[in-house]
Amino acid sequence: MGENNTNTTGTTTNSDTSTASGINSQIESLQNELSNVKKNYSNLVSKVSQAKSELVSGKITAKKTYDEAMLNYKNAKEIYDIAMDGIDDEVDDAKEQVKEVKKTLTDYEKMVKNGVITSDYAGTILSLGYAEGDTLNTSTAIASFADADAVTVSVSVSQEDVSTIAIGDVVNIVFSAYEEETYSGVVSAIDTAETSDNSSTIDYDVTVKVTGDVSKIYQGMTSNVTFITKELKNVVYVSNKAIQTEGTKSYVKEKEGNTIVKKEVVTGFSNGSSVEIQSGLEEGDVVLIESQVSSS
Repeated sequence: MGENNTNTTGTTTNSDTSTASGINSQIESLQNELSNVKKNYSNLVSKVSQAKSELVSGKITAKKTYDEAMLNYKNAKEIYDIAMDGIDDEVDDAKEQVKEVKKTLTDYEKMVKNGVITSDYAGTILSLGYAEGDTLNTSTAIASFADADAVTVSVSVSQEDVSTIAIGDVVNIVFSAYEEETYSGVVSAIDTAETSDNSSTIDYDVTVKVTGDVSKIYQGMTSNVTFITKELKNVVYVSNKAIQTEGTKSYVKEKEGNTIVKKEVVTGFSNGSSVEIQSGLEEGDVVLIESQVSSS
């Protein structure tokens, strides 16, 4: 067999060198562009991240602004509602005042007809508030009068006695001007506030309405009032001064002819001046009251 060997030799030309140099330039250029692209990408990523952060921050700010606006709205609404309620109350009050004024005017027009003033009740004129030519005002009454059917007596009662008195109780009244007459009355009111100026005693005002004919009773008259807390009928009684006591027993001194005898009696209810005799005396018996006579 024969062996064929071929030896080939070559030489690099300038054209190949230029081509390699161009490729390297392109590679370098591409690498630069890639680097720029990466930088741009990184910048874009940063901008996107910043944009997201600003978006979140913007949402938070917007939410805060919204909450503050809602709070201000609620506060403003509450103030408005309160103001409106106040206005409604003022309007209602004004309407009531208008009604009262109209009623007062109507009542006045009914009372005054043809220049004549008439009263709803019969009574006695006590005072006049105006003279001819005077100007009327709301603080002064045209006239004051006493209702003839509503004569009352005010009396002070101590705290020890007021507890035994009740509205509706019957009383006896003796006026200083008519000491021989006894009027009847009924307790109409008991004041619960004490009226005493002296700290050692506590009194309460009790109002008594006088019943019966009161045509002779005038304002300012003084009287004595007896409260009837208990009443007995058809009983024998004597003055408290006629009773003498020895231990638990009671006695009176009775006149029998020309003799004075000591007689035991059984006493019952007393009104403070007279005492009931339950046994020991009969109606018509004469008892004696002892008194001391001093000489100068």
